Amino acid sequence: MFLEQLMTVRFRMMNVLAVLLCGLFYVGFVPIPMAANPIANPESYFPARIGSVWHYQGTRHERKVQLTATKTDVFMNSMTAIKELQKDGQRVIVFIETNPGNTGEEAESYYHVGNEGVIYHGSHPQEVFEQQLVPYPVVRFPLVEQQTLRQFDLKGGDFFQDADGDGVNEHVDAFAEITIGSLETLSVPAGVFQDVLRLEGKMELTITMSSNGEVRVIKDRLTSWFAPRVGLIKYIETIDVPVIGGVNMHTTVVTEELEEFRIAAPSIGPYLSPPTVSESVVLAPAK
Repeated sequence: MFLEQLMTVRFRMMNVLAVLLCGLFYVGFVPIPMAANPIANPESYFPARIGSVWHYQGTRHERKVQLTATKTDVFMNSMTAIKELQKDGQRVIVFIETNPGNTGEEAESYYHVGNEGVIYHGSHPQEVFEQQLVPYPVVRFPLVEQQTLRQFDLKGGDFFQDADGDGVNEHVDAFAEITIGSLETLSVPAGVFQDVLRLEGKMELTITMSSNGEVRVIKDRLTSWFAPRVGLIKYIETIDVPVIGGVNMHTTVVTEELEEFRIAAPSIGPYLSPPTVSESVVLAPAK
C-alpha cells in the first residue's frame, strides 16, 4: 500500500505541461553561461485554448532490481482543455485527462499560462502532500537553453503518511528542478515536428522514518518534449522507489507519445471530436 501511495506523488509536469512558487520555499535560477540562447516565442510551446484535445498512446513498465518480476502495460490517454476559472488569484485553464500514466483514474489539473511562464495550481483529486506545495512554476519565461530552474526546496516537510506504522507521520525533504534543453526534431505517431523543446526535470523526496531514523530516497526523472503551437508530444518518466524493509528498488518507466490532436481556434491538426463518455472524460464544467 505504501508503495502505491508513493507512486501517486509524481512529478506531473505538464501532464500537459509535470516546481514551486510559495513564500515558504526558495525559488531561483542556477547561473547560466553567457552564450546560452533564448527560445523564441516560448508561450507557443504551451497552447491552452479551450476545446483543444490531445490523444496519447503510452507504455508503463514496472520492474524490481535484483528480481525477475517485470510488467509492461500499453494504454491510451486523452487530455482536453475544458474551461477557465479563477484559482489562487490567477486565471487558470482546467485540463481533464482520462488515464494519466495508466493510473486508471480520471484527473483534473489547473495551469496558468502567462507572460511570466507556466504555473501549476494543483489537481483534483489532490494528494495532501501536494497541497503544501501549490501553486508552483513549471517553467519561467524567457526560456534560455541550458538554464536550470530550482523549482522547490522543501526542508522538514510533512509527508502526511505513516510509512513505518508507529503512528507518526514521516518528515520529508524534497527538491525539484528543470533544465531547458536545445531545440530538436522529433517523430511521434502524430507526425514529425521541428523546433521541439526538450525539458529535463528531476525530483527527489528524502523520507526519514520516525521510528528508527531510516532514510528512503524516491527519485523521479522526467524528460518532456513540446512542439510549438501543439504542446506536449512526448514524455518519458522514470520513478525509483525503495521497497520499505528491503534492499530492492521498484522502478516504473512511463512513456506517452502524441497520436492525434486538435488545437482550438485555429485548428492545426486533424479534426477530432472530444473524447466520448466511453473514454471516461467529462466535458461539462467540472464540479
